[in-house]
Amino acid sequence: MASVEEIINFIFGGQVDASKIVTILVGIYAVVKSITEWIAKKKLIKTETGQTKLLEELKKEREENQELKKAIGKFGDIIITSYLSSNTIPVEVKRSISTFGSELNKIAQVPLADTTTKLIDVVANIAPDSDIVQHKEELTEATQVIEDVIDEANDLAQAAIDKITV
Repeated sequence: MASVEEIINFIFGGQVDASKIVTILVGIYAVVKSITEWIAKKKLIKTETGQTKLLEELKKEREENQELKKAIGKFGDIIITSYLSSNTIPVEVKRSISTFGSELNKIAQVPLADTTTKLIDVVANIAPDSDIVQHKEELTEATQVIEDVIDEANDLAQAAIDKITV
């Protein structure tokens, strides 16, 4: 115990009372509090710096996402327009492509050009039983019949003219 008494004598100068104990405890508390506040501020600054970096990265990622949507929209315009305007592709395939184009526009919110959207609408509204190639063949046959009738009418008219002149 002699060592404790020596420490008390050294710290308190041989006289121990409540005010000296409170003074020393307040000093120790102030030192501990300032150290803990400094550590907390340091952690807070580090956290805010990290959060700022994350927000900047998030902003950059969102901008890249928008650019990708625009690029996919342009690519979709090219593919959809090329397939829907082709005469060699069956109507069923064109309908499927127009459905996929509509879904691309709605689900992914990819902006398609107005002409592509109109082309999708036209293909989507073609009657299910219609076949463009079949209609083309029917029109070609009807045109041939009309040409035959016109040729026959020309021949009859020429024959009538020949009879009149003789």
